[in-house]
Amino acid sequence: MPQERIQNEGCSSVVSSHRQFDFNFTGDDAAANRWQLLDSSVPESRKSFRGHVSVDQGNPSQASDMEVRVFIASSDEEGLDNVQLHKSDSALNINYNLRNDSDVCTDVQIFVLLRPRPKRLLDWFDIRSSILDIDYGPQLGWEINNLVTHTSHGSLYMDSRKLWKDPLIAHNVSISSTDGVISGFFIPEENLELRNEEGGIRGFICPHVAEGVRFDPQNISISTVSGEINMDFLRVAWPVKVCTHRTKIESVSGDISAVIPHGVHTNISSISGTIKTAINPYGAASPNATSEIFTTSRSGDSWVMVHSPPNESLDGNYNPLLNTVSKHEVGEGELWLDYPLAWWGKMEGRIEHGKLEWSGSSLEDIKQGGGCVTAKRGEGESKIEAHVINGALTIRLGL
Repeated sequence: MPQERIQNEGCSSVVSSHRQFDFNFTGDDAAANRWQLLDSSVPESRKSFRGHVSVDQGNPSQASDMEVRVFIASSDEEGLDNVQLHKSDSALNINYNLRNDSDVCTDVQIFVLLRPRPKRLLDWFDIRSSILDIDYGPQLGWEINNLVTHTSHGSLYMDSRKLWKDPLIAHNVSISSTDGVISGFFIPEENLELRNEEGGIRGFICPHVAEGVRFDPQNISISTVSGEINMDFLRVAWPVKVCTHRTKIESVSGDISAVIPHGVHTNISSISGTIKTAINPYGAASPNATSEIFTTSRSGDSWVMVHSPPNESLDGNYNPLLNTVSKHEVGEGELWLDYPLAWWGKMEGRIEHGKLEWSGSSLEDIKQGGGCVTAKRGEGESKIEAHVINGALTIRLGL
């Protein structure tokens, strides 16, 4: 590999090398179109090895469907030799040969460039690393059945903000980390899974709005062990139509803040973290369509607000808050519920030890006593069960 002297942040005087790898995919057999970038470097390599993987749109005139450019910089020629690259027809493997007695500083920058024309359909696109940061640029243009990305100790960013032009269509997305931060703009084409352990997850859930691109999410799953979850969705761009997806957001001890679109099922839970959520339903296809909302916290506070569906989504459809089953539970802590004017049905609130407060409009058949309140609002079939063992319970209906 050719070598030249360059300056690199963190390494005062370094040598560098550059290699390029080309990959091509058939246009008629998606099952055969699979690609993987695998970094096998051990986590201990972080003391002398670092880097970044960028997936971006390439040049229309590039010779191959995918160009992978690898730039390596090191404080010593020994560091260049420590980076081992191996190419097969459908994969690129990278490994850093860690030497414990070495003070070498080595940096690798990997650019995965997708030729925009002709667009390719891949069955599997997989990037895995224990160390490297990973990011996806906008306007990637390709269609991928299964997109899998993992970095144990690096950060991961996905940029899907340019929704209207050459979007990446990834039907099933699984993104995970151990203690890095996962952030960005994520499109739940069909199934979207974001997982982290100690690191946080933050960003926006986005729709597809490009002409000719069907958008029909099925499952959204977001989870951490101790990392915080902070998610919102692009309400101004979200299509005003019937939503039938299922959403599950959970953490063992991390706090959860989530503003999300509600489909047929929403479940948000944390064992010892705080939950703050605003749930946004849309019109239902039938008066008895499934609509379920569950929140659970064993020892943290929960603030739950449910909004009325947009009027436009009810045009030719039905109000899902006439037939929504809701259950909200807190073990130790405060539970605060706010359901909108569009909600109609029966409510039961119960607290075993603590303070109970409730208020609402158009409430009938009110019964209260012994830490329990029941009431009916209108002729809807919705049902709310709210339960707190020890803490405080506040319920607001139709205010």
